Amino acid sequence: MAPLPPSPDTIILISGINGYIASHIALCLLQQGYTVRGTSRSASAKDRLISGPFKDYASTYQHAVVTDIAAPGAFDSAVQGVHAIIHTASPIDFSLKTLEDFVGPAVQGNTSILTSALNHAGPQLQSFVLTSSVAAVVDRWAHPFTEPYAYSEADWNINGPKIASSEPSTPASRTALRKPSPSARCGKKAEGLNLTVKPVWDIYTNNPSLNGKLPPPVGGASWVDVRDVAEIHAWAAINPDESKGQRYLATNGKAPPQAIADLLREEFPDRDIITEQPGYWYQSRDEEDKEKRGGLFGKKWGWELEGQSVDAAKMRKALGGGREKELRGYREAVLDTVRALEGHFGSL
Repeated sequence: MAPLPPSPDTIILISGINGYIASHIALCLLQQGYTVRGTSRSASAKDRLISGPFKDYASTYQHAVVTDIAAPGAFDSAVQGVHAIIHTASPIDFSLKTLEDFVGPAVQGNTSILTSALNHAGPQLQSFVLTSSVAAVVDRWAHPFTEPYAYSEADWNINGPKIASSEPSTPASRTALRKPSPSARCGKKAEGLNLTVKPVWDIYTNNPSLNGKLPPPVGGASWVDVRDVAEIHAWAAINPDESKGQRYLATNGKAPPQAIADLLREEFPDRDIITEQPGYWYQSRDEEDKEKRGGLFGKKWGWELEGQSVDAAKMRKALGGGREKELRGYREAVLDTVRALEGHFGSL
């Protein structure tokens, strides 16, 4: 089976289209010449997307409203005639009362769209791509953070659900239930930013809510440029022969909020950006090692200083056509995020 041809006649469905990752996936596909059909809980999302990031692709963007993705038959209409499906939407209940409260709606959403695809999409459907979380991979009980370990696509978080089911009120179970990055919301208010982007903007603007202190790391402080995440989703959808039945871990290293602050102070010396402890956690404390590696790890921000890592070679090889593609660097990711947010919210 050849890759799906880049044509307006090739329709790719993306659920949760107004999410941070989903909107980048859509833009990636629209730029390649595909037609994208996006779903959201309200029709108003279409207007914001067409007047914003998709303004040059209004003729190849379609929109469908799915008010409750967990409802049986919710996607029956949206899936009709599509050639690929990328499912990014996932309802999250942050009350964290029980495991079922937290993951139940997400599982039901997966079942709903798969059932609709099976019964109503049609024979032209070639691929289904599911966006998951590192929470499905990292098992801190099998591999404590103090022990060296390299995670790969072969790993699953086996113990997390067991801990979460056993006693939801304990700190361990609350940790097991958390998902690091819920979807972003469209809109002008900075407080609508998701947990991935918000620390960058808060540090850049020295948000008063920080009280002069850097925000804590999100999850394990791993990072990857959202455009690279979008590309691996798009690649998987349009290359079903290669991606069928596969998992791909999308990551590029670790970097704490201190790294964001240090980079932004260097790039914008006239701004009042929190200092705290420059180089802490990502800078080598060994002078010989520091000299050998060229000073701060901040220029690269990889996995070298941590005992645990995630092997993303499979993703890089997929994007590089068999040869490992170099992903976008940390400096580029942070500075492009600042520029994009400044263009959206205005200079502060």
